[in-house]
Amino acid sequence: MPAALDRAGDGSRAVPGAGGARAAGATALGAVTLTLRPPRYAGRAVERLVDPALVRAYPGSRVMLEGAGPADGTRARVDDASVAVREAGIGWRSEFVTGAARALVRVERDGGGARLLALEPLVDSAPMVTLRSPARDTVLRQPNGTIALAADVRDDLGLASAVFEYIVSSGAGERFTFTSGTLGALRPGSGREAALRASLSLDGLTLAPGDVVHLRAVARDQNDVSGPGVGSSESRTIRIARADEYDSVAVDQAPPPEVDKSLLSQRMLINLTEALVKRSRAVARTEVTAESRRIGRDQGRLRKQVSDIIFSRLGDGGEGGEHFHGDGHAHAESDELAAGPLTPEALLRAAEKATVISGSPTDFEHDETPVVAINRPMLEAYNAMWDAGRALDGGEPARALPPMYIALAAIQRARAAERLYLRGAPPRVVVDLARVRLQGKEPGSPGARSPRQPIDLARAGVLARFGAALDELTRDPAAGVDSLIVLRLAVAERLPAAAAALEGAIAAVRASRNATDALRRARRALDDGLVATDTLPAWGGAR
Repeated sequence: MPAALDRAGDGSRAVPGAGGARAAGATALGAVTLTLRPPRYAGRAVERLVDPALVRAYPGSRVMLEGAGPADGTRARVDDASVAVREAGIGWRSEFVTGAARALVRVERDGGGARLLALEPLVDSAPMVTLRSPARDTVLRQPNGTIALAADVRDDLGLASAVFEYIVSSGAGERFTFTSGTLGALRPGSGREAALRASLSLDGLTLAPGDVVHLRAVARDQNDVSGPGVGSSESRTIRIARADEYDSVAVDQAPPPEVDKSLLSQRMLINLTEALVKRSRAVARTEVTAESRRIGRDQGRLRKQVSDIIFSRLGDGGEGGEHFHGDGHAHAESDELAAGPLTPEALLRAAEKATVISGSPTDFEHDETPVVAINRPMLEAYNAMWDAGRALDGGEPARALPPMYIALAAIQRARAAERLYLRGAPPRVVVDLARVRLQGKEPGSPGARSPRQPIDLARAGVLARFGAALDELTRDPAAGVDSLIVLRLAVAERLPAAAAALEGAIAAVRASRNATDALRRARRALDDGLVATDTLPAWGGAR
């Protein structure tokens, strides 16, 4: 009979209480009934369970525990926090609200046994938004007509709202104006999936040559506990061509350049940061920091796009532009990219180094090298975005605005640069002549050996706890089940496959079924090692 939980050692073993016998006159705890009332935004029915080992609930759910017997001497705890127990008719009752973290609930009675159950939070995912129309960025000669907008919206629990958002960027030089609006609001009660449809009239926007319309679809769910989840689609740009774009040089049709997309995205980030600075005095510091870090993540993604534009001119296809810590790429101590933002000269040196293969520079059709082709304004924008992202990650949006302005000005200079498209110019071909002519010597050095997988010391402790729980099952099944419940809660996040196997083993033991196969699967999932089976007959020698 599990009357106490051993907190010494690994804390995973339920052991009999002191004395080993129930106190005289004590009433057994009996069955514990759990009533789970999900929050309103989940839209799920009330559940009623008897002696559950695992309960999955959304944060904000109300849990009510009930049982027979007096409330006096009955105690309930959620992890280390006590929960009030009161009389309810002929039995007792205890209520609490679930949080966003895993928890262990323990109900016990003086001399009358104990019950353990694990609480596992369910995650409310943000809405998924897919923009169907327009399918790509567009350049228009005249600012008239109507553009059909279509998007598919989906949420795991239920949608609260969805709209199309647009921003019109007008102006040139150092003077720009922005106009924003929404279209096609979703009707209430649309359920989990909906199709968002609207029409954008360009005539009503009074667009001028050079103006850019940036639009996307945004959806919010009904979560009123941890805040509504927000999902957005990819952005599309619609640009009105300027008169000076038409010249005598033949130009192949192409979508708007990536520089224009970066320009508008940087303006949007500046607008969001300025709005956050204005309301920072009226909201809590934690909310300001969270919103600042969200903007910082968007700034980091935009910086990666700028890096792809720069390094794509080296022929890398954008793969070598930027790496992040923990992405699997090794960084040497002298690696300038890992040390912080690069100066234009430092990035030029890195680009020059990238054009040298095995000590011999790659040969080009003319004297121009990829270093000369790199756009210096884009380098300045890259470094300014780095400084802005660092300030946003630190929760200082006001300090991030100056470098964001610098990045926007640099992108504007790159966008305003003169471009010539010459008809008939063949593509430049980069050839490593030394490699083609098979010149040089082959070192013949073997490749580096891949290191062996390190031993996971944490699994050894988990396996020891599992073995102790099996020993407890042979002596006291109830105490062994409690030990398995605690073990499952401990490995749920790090070893989800093992947690699922333990859940099946717990259910089999509680149902008095043969749990051998379930426990064997749990043991293999916890070990996660290779199992070698010898299927060949033994060698009997030559005949």
